[in-house]
Amino acid sequence: MTVISKSVTINAPVAQVQAFMDNPDITPEWYEGMETLTPSLGYPTEVGSTAVIEIKAGGMTMESNLEVAESEPEKLRVFKMDGMIAGTNRWTIRPDGDVTHIDLTIDYEIKGGGIGKIMDKLFVERINDKNAEASLTNLKNRLEA
Repeated sequence: MTVISKSVTINAPVAQVQAFMDNPDITPEWYEGMETLTPSLGYPTEVGSTAVIEIKAGGMTMESNLEVAESEPEKLRVFKMDGMIAGTNRWTIRPDGDVTHIDLTIDYEIKGGGIGKIMDKLFVERINDKNAEASLTNLKNRLEA
């Protein structure tokens, strides 16, 4: 499994940050590489709710299914990913007055056995790392504007 960890501090209160992150209609606008997000009712706040996403990376578009595995308002969101890439996407949210700290950990594996592992090491891991960093920067920039 590959693990990518990134953090950001946003100069906005946690309620504002959480409300922004919980709007699936705008997620593709700030989540780097995400082309589309089609949510079920209750996504992303209700455990068991799902979404189908399309991610573009390295010239390829991959579909993935997300399921909310854990949800604690203004503290935690954990999504299970299944598709070409399987794993978890963990968002830890820590309020600190009018500032919000977010830690993102993506723990994934590309399906396809040895070929998937080679693809990951050759280019997918770098793209995912770059996209995670850009997503947090986009989130920060949108909320601090």
